[in-house]
Amino acid sequence: MRRSGRKVDRPAGTKNASGHIVITLLGDPLLAENIVWAMMTGKNEFGVIDHKNGDKTDNRFENLKELRAGEVYLEWAAMRELRDFREYGYGPDFL
Repeated sequence: MRRSGRKVDRPAGTKNASGHIVITLLGDPLLAENIVWAMMTGKNEFGVIDHKNGDKTDNRFENLKELRAGEVYLEWAAMRELRDFREYGYGPDFL
């Protein structure tokens, strides 16, 4: 079934290069997690919205958390350190 040229039986949006779902509203591409956060909190200004379980396509409100600027950097640095540990064989096998 189609409405206005779009399939109505499919999830909205498309996956971008970084794995996030992007939905275009009135010509502006928006991240799905930002739309969900704004709808559920009523805020139109917020920090970076992150996914608790790491799945960038899981945009359920209970899976989202707001990060402030300093927290964004700390999470990025921790993920980079973990990647470096894995790449160079440091740390326990479960990392």
